[in-house]
Amino acid sequence: MKKNILYSLLTIAALITTGCESLDTTQFDQNVTGNNDGKLDSKYVLSPTLNLYNGQAANIAIGQVDMTSVVGSPPDATIASSYGNAQILNGKLFLQSSYDNRILVYNRVPTESGTSADYVIGQENFLDTGFGTSNTDLYNPRGISITPSGYASKYSSMLIVPERFGHRVSIFNTVPEGNGGVSDVVVGQSGYDVPANTSCTAVNLHDPYNAITTDDGKLIIADAGHNRVLIYNKIPTSNGAAADIVIGQSDFTSCSAHNGASGLFFPTAVWTDGRRLAVVDSSNHRVLIWKTFPTNNNTPADIVLGQSNFSNTARNDDNQDGVQDVTPTARTLDYPYAGIMTNSSQFFISDYSNNRVLVWNTFPTENFQPADTVLGQTDFFTRTFGLSATKFYHPSGLAQYKNDLIVTDANNRRYVVFSGN
Repeated sequence: MKKNILYSLLTIAALITTGCESLDTTQFDQNVTGNNDGKLDSKYVLSPTLNLYNGQAANIAIGQVDMTSVVGSPPDATIASSYGNAQILNGKLFLQSSYDNRILVYNRVPTESGTSADYVIGQENFLDTGFGTSNTDLYNPRGISITPSGYASKYSSMLIVPERFGHRVSIFNTVPEGNGGVSDVVVGQSGYDVPANTSCTAVNLHDPYNAITTDDGKLIIADAGHNRVLIYNKIPTSNGAAADIVIGQSDFTSCSAHNGASGLFFPTAVWTDGRRLAVVDSSNHRVLIWKTFPTNNNTPADIVLGQSNFSNTARNDDNQDGVQDVTPTARTLDYPYAGIMTNSSQFFISDYSNNRVLVWNTFPTENFQPADTVLGQTDFFTRTFGLSATKFYHPSGLAQYKNDLIVTDANNRRYVVFSGN
């Protein structure tokens, strides 16, 4: 632990002396190491623990003019239904607006509802919302990430964009700084402007929902429609690269849904600290955790949240009789979807169909471990949706900026910001 602290201090000092002090430390949220006791140690610089409470009200809405509106104008300040975690780089906020086929970029994280974006990626202007398959188009972007999120690549940053209906992941070798943007590499298809191929192979994707990277240069994709997670040992530099490892299937030509410790059914989000892996296994109503990062195909998970064992898959099944209960509890899930996050101590899941966000105060270490805090509801036994400062309608993403939590509120067409001070 002392070595980790010393390393972080020396690294920060080096950044300042080399003129790189403007780097935003929130981009390093995924880079954590952990002990067997579930506590998270700092490898680089981690976002602080958030002080949150059940039923807490959000402060602002990004994508809407206030906390009780769902409007479609002006086009530079509105969000279509969106899925995945917000991203922050050097103080800039990147928000996927999935059904507008674009990513909105704010030069500063907004502090007021209704703030307009500064530029847009995937479109030439704020009025366009069309889709396409060229290297300048996006087709339903979801679960974007900005990478590398640590210091491993000497401060270069890449934008990684899964496109669900394009059945591909577009890689921008540099993050666009103005309208439009041109991607450099496509994963999941043989190239740009080609008919989508969703075959079950090591090359092709079907409904990719999320893509992230590790600091040693691996790319991880939640290939939801193929019921698997793909791992590339190096971030691809040419179109149509084949994956190296598959999780959730025994090989690259098997794509059926399964339960069990090795099975997946429509996974929509992934998280890693480089040592461990977590997967949001949406249609099995659970989250799987690997204590050691997988290096072989079909590696079984070690921990399951939302269920007491790896065989059960019913939603909101607290008594584990295989039948959905009337109400959720602190340890059940109903279609967890697209959102997973950690900070220096906490673990977060967007529990989509229960219209809530669950927070564990420490990284989970046991099956069926109950959450400690709930947002979107006043207690763990309620699941109603709504349009207000305290309610969600299908939350589908999570991010942290300094002491604030940013939640993607999909069907309310907004991102809401909670203060964790």
